[in-house]
Amino acid sequence: MKSIVIAGYYGFKNVGDDAVLTSMLDDLRVVFPGAAFTVVGLDVEQLQNQFGVRGVHWTDFQATWRAVAESDVVLLGGGGIFNDYLEYPDNLLLNPSSNPGSFGLVYGLPLMALVHGKPAMVFAAGASFIKSDFAKRDIGLGVAACSAVTLRDCKSVELLKVLPLLGGKNMEVTADPAFRLKNIQGEQFARVFGKSPTPPGPCLAVVLRQWDFYGNQQVLEKAVAEAINAFCRVHGGWVLLLPFDTRSSDNLDDDVAVLQRVAKALEPTVPYKLLTDYLRPGEASALMGSCDLALCMRLHSAIFATKNAVPLVGLVYDQKVFNVLDSIGLGEYALDIQALNADSLAARLDDLWRQRERHRQVLSAAAQKASEAALGNITRLKQMLEEPYRAPSQKYSPEMTDFFINYTRRCHEFHQNSLADIQHSLANTQNSLADVTYKLAYACHQSKQYAQALEYYQKALTAGFSEFWVRYNRGCLFLETERTHEAKPELSRAVGLDPSHEGARRMLETAEQALCQR
Repeated sequence: MKSIVIAGYYGFKNVGDDAVLTSMLDDLRVVFPGAAFTVVGLDVEQLQNQFGVRGVHWTDFQATWRAVAESDVVLLGGGGIFNDYLEYPDNLLLNPSSNPGSFGLVYGLPLMALVHGKPAMVFAAGASFIKSDFAKRDIGLGVAACSAVTLRDCKSVELLKVLPLLGGKNMEVTADPAFRLKNIQGEQFARVFGKSPTPPGPCLAVVLRQWDFYGNQQVLEKAVAEAINAFCRVHGGWVLLLPFDTRSSDNLDDDVAVLQRVAKALEPTVPYKLLTDYLRPGEASALMGSCDLALCMRLHSAIFATKNAVPLVGLVYDQKVFNVLDSIGLGEYALDIQALNADSLAARLDDLWRQRERHRQVLSAAAQKASEAALGNITRLKQMLEEPYRAPSQKYSPEMTDFFINYTRRCHEFHQNSLADIQHSLANTQNSLADVTYKLAYACHQSKQYAQALEYYQKALTAGFSEFWVRYNRGCLFLETERTHEAKPELSRAVGLDPSHEGARRMLETAEQALCQR
């Protein structure tokens, strides 16, 4: 039975990200029947109850560490996890006290996997806006530590390729897993389409969000309301307002408040239905699929419209929205919110409706293609797991190497408070004595209990643990404690055992330079 750890923007009751996780799990459970899943996210209870997985809070470092240690593979994504719209300071990577709005712990999961010798994969993720040097560094470190990378669009590849360590990284373009989501006609669907007659004429689905980083929100909402009014004056019909995020405690993610303001600005002759409760992904997709056309600001509302062959106009607040419309041949219907006005939007809606049959055919073909492309994520995962595991080789710059060392120390701060747990496992684990003794040595090393670390390293070596890793870490320990004469022979032996190990060669050079300066 496989044990799979998945990390992303999950457990926030965001319809789009929940759609990604739902589709991922559906496909993974077919390929790996009986697999156990741990999802690192926010609302542990939601993750467990809605998705049938073990949930781990994404600021719980110790639980995440144990989950990775016990896993067979770590999946980073999907969803648009590579961005830093919010402030991204220097201390977020693998910081268990990170603000829950950051991805600090998530970006570090592949590095945890690297420490534990587990394969990691970026799974159908997306990149959009990465401005901070700290975010670029942390994302580069995390992605570089992955054995395989699939991304949902070509633009994400372009953005990641320029980050530290990633210029030569192999990245495959697939598609968002949500293109494979199954529709479910649940209770909220029945309230809209099943229990009472709907108004005559075309149904326009509207999905909006608050966005404070680009454009003017008041101008956007006014233009949308006026365009809807103009469309309905000509074509009749009614409006279905769908929230994809209902967290009223967070203004940026309170879709309901945005939709309520737009509804208030609609003319009295325009019928509308506004949903305010959380929508499960399959039901949100089914609701979208029962509409005649759509106005989509959230990315996954555009994906839902596409997969249901519903003609759509996209409101571009982020490059990812344009990417999906452009990929399905509707780039001309992707309108930048900064330049949005009611007349241009109304004209696009009118044109869309008049050519709806042609657009439906285009969308149907695009949806089938995207669904097949999304299966490529599973195919790449299977290929990766069938190959013998080898840690990804990257030539870290001195700055990156120093940062990686700092990461490792932070990563193992867990052990500083858990030596008793390790000592207990020494007596109870089914692992070899050599393996557990080495782990104990390394824990002592990272908590700066150097004498004990040296004692355990020697015991691990005597018990048959890898000579390279013992020599390498003892050499590092001697360098840290300024015992350079003792460091050089240890590191020389390590390089002799594995000449290709970049870290060992660099540490040996450091020791030799230090001796020459004396």
